[in-house]
Amino acid sequence: LFPGLAVVAAGDLVSDLRMVKDTAELDLMRRAAAIADDAFDELLKKLAIDVTPLDVASEVDYQLQLRGADWTSFPTGIVFAGGGSDTGGSNAHASGPAPSGAPSQPRLRPGMHVAFDFGAVYQGYCSDFGRTVFCGEPAPRLREVHSLIMAAQKAGMEALRGGQATGADADRAARSLIEEAGWGDYFWHRLGHGIGCDVHEPPFLTRSEQRVLQPGMTFTVEPSVHKGKEIAIRVEDVVLVTGQGGESFNSATKELIVI
Repeated sequence: LFPGLAVVAAGDLVSDLRMVKDTAELDLMRRAAAIADDAFDELLKKLAIDVTPLDVASEVDYQLQLRGADWTSFPTGIVFAGGGSDTGGSNAHASGPAPSGAPSQPRLRPGMHVAFDFGAVYQGYCSDFGRTVFCGEPAPRLREVHSLIMAAQKAGMEALRGGQATGADADRAARSLIEEAGWGDYFWHRLGHGIGCDVHEPPFLTRSEQRVLQPGMTFTVEPSVHKGKEIAIRVEDVVLVTGQGGESFNSATKELIVI
């Protein structure tokens, strides 16, 4: 009926249009981030010895919805690490009870720590949040890694200068600190990803991303150190690119948290 008509994928066009957010979009994303912050603050009151990753993930999802989230941005991830080789490193997603006959989940014990990864969808826009909480006073090495991750995130955020830096520049700024400290092999993922209507959308903060960042783009900045069941320390904020560097939408503390 239409000679010469060609059907082509429009994904690349739509992705380009979505990279830079307008004021109304940014307001919704700030609210989605605030929901995650508030849920985390409430969750800290409920963390206790003997809880399981599924207990914690279920409480996260409840607190997000209680504060107006449409739903979670992705299945909530909770990792218990440390405290012995038979107790840590379990990743729980809040997708219902474990199948019959499944191994019992680890329980939070003194000497362990908890790495959080969760987000909220609010009126179609996503947040993505991460912090690490210690059950009892952490060993000096864990304190050092926690400080390193916070410093790496700060460096990555400062590198998000619109019109000047690339995704590779931001990744390098954070990753170089972790590598220089001897933990490079345990930071095995990208520094971050674009976020908006989808929790993961282009562009990305990777070693190969040569696109120049623009003011109004939004990214996660999420350096980490993951070493088996021994260490899982991470932080994650949603960050706005500006001409002067990144502006975090999250207000939750980045000080070391001990329960």
